[in-house]
Amino acid sequence: ESVAAQHGCLMLSGSAHELPARHEELIKAFTGRRVDGLAIVPVGDSQPQPSAALAHEIQRDTPIVFLDRDPGFDSDMVMSDHRGGAELATQHLLNYHHRHIAFLGSRQHVHSVAERKAGFESTMRRAGETESTVVTGLQMTDEAFKAVRDLLSRPRAERPTAIFAAENNMTLGAVQALHELGLQHQVALVGFDHIDAVDLVDPGVTTVPQDAEEVGRRAGELLFSRLLDGRTDPTREIVPMTIVARGSGEISAR
Repeated sequence: ESVAAQHGCLMLSGSAHELPARHEELIKAFTGRRVDGLAIVPVGDSQPQPSAALAHEIQRDTPIVFLDRDPGFDSDMVMSDHRGGAELATQHLLNYHHRHIAFLGSRQHVHSVAERKAGFESTMRRAGETESTVVTGLQMTDEAFKAVRDLLSRPRAERPTAIFAAENNMTLGAVQALHELGLQHQVALVGFDHIDAVDLVDPGVTTVPQDAEEVGRRAGELLFSRLLDGRTDPTREIVPMTIVARGSGEISAR
């Protein structure tokens, strides 16, 4: 929006709520109002071909940039380094001597989630002599809460000593479960992305935050480079991630 304002443009926005039909409706609604370009967060999994509404706009040379997820076909795209961020989080826990780490994730068909899971699993494989527990399909905070309680109710030898929560709802559920069980100073936790309340608990929650402002800025610049400069070649940009240590991810297994 700030990039658009710099160019004297206004932004219209709408949410598809992960519904493909709603996604198509929004594209048609905006292009029916003769917008100059589209910035889109894709829904669902990556597809080798664009949807009907998208294909129509691509054929019309409507400038389009995708954010956060790979649409699956050649296009302008800006996204966080989901895989790299997950690798960073997992390696951080390994550095604190954890050898059984649990992964909490949501919808596996979403590209960004799949990338985080892939980053976790590849890092665990490279570490060798480690054990991982992968729990996916979680969407709500209470589902993550229950999953963590179930994991930590196992016999001691089978319990994970650390958790990588790959989404905000997963992190919140994990924090709640660890505090209810009184294990927040014993089981390490790293969350993907950022939650405003991470500093309000003890220990603070270590996270790998996305730089959403940078993703949006780059997407805006790509869109206007098509609008104003006539650029036609697809450009893909990956925004790197860093880890912010606040205490929960620095609990050692030793």
